[in-house]
Amino acid sequence: MKFAALVAAVLAAAAPLVHAQASCGHNDTIDSFAYRAADPGDQYHTPSGGLIGADGANLTILPAGGLQITAGFDNVLYSQGAELSTHPGTVATFNYWFIQFNPQICYDMSNAATLEFDVVIDPGVNFNITLTQKSADCLNRSIDSQYFLLSKYLTPNGQPQHLSIPLKDFSTNLLGQPYDFKHNKDLTFVNLTPQGGNIVLKNFVVTGSCNAPSASGTSSAAAPGASSSPKSSSASVSAGWSVVAGVASVAALFAAIF
Repeated sequence: MKFAALVAAVLAAAAPLVHAQASCGHNDTIDSFAYRAADPGDQYHTPSGGLIGADGANLTILPAGGLQITAGFDNVLYSQGAELSTHPGTVATFNYWFIQFNPQICYDMSNAATLEFDVVIDPGVNFNITLTQKSADCLNRSIDSQYFLLSKYLTPNGQPQHLSIPLKDFSTNLLGQPYDFKHNKDLTFVNLTPQGGNIVLKNFVVTGSCNAPSASGTSSAAAPGASSSPKSSSASVSAGWSVVAGVASVAALFAAIF
């Protein structure tokens, strides 16, 4: 009886671990950027319906696959108005690209770990990376996350490379307050340079915390004004449940014996 009680205690201790495994995030493929024709206005939509667009940059999905972004003009897009209130303290925006995570334009990444892309980027290209915030009711836009330069994560060489962006870097907004990962508007690349530089993106995946890469960038944030002038986590969950189920069987056996 004592052994059966001991096993029961082990099961009780293991239950929170299994719950933690089950509650971590799954991978979510936002877009592979397989070839398709542009929508009216030379914009695209993700397979789930999220808008992909740009201002001051040209977009095309290549016949072989991959979204090509070509940096355009360097004129200031916003000199006044409500838009400026969402990214206080940054330099003027002269071009940008964005992708919405879902058609609701309010996406939960509270259990996500990284943003992953396969890329081919011209040498010398740089830009700011930011997450744009929605309010808790998903109706209004709020303060953007901190800005980080592409060069924090990758030095483009014009060849196929992998870009991994750890979400922990964006845990505060431009006012130094906590960023709300539960209500995301979109991912935005801001101030792409130089003019005419090309960025090709493939296989955009939001990785869940169950599948997080073991290594990530650790360098400090760019100043807010800086300008660059799950598929599934079922395996780990199942493994956890299998261990507990096995121990449960042993417990039942010993309970029957003793």
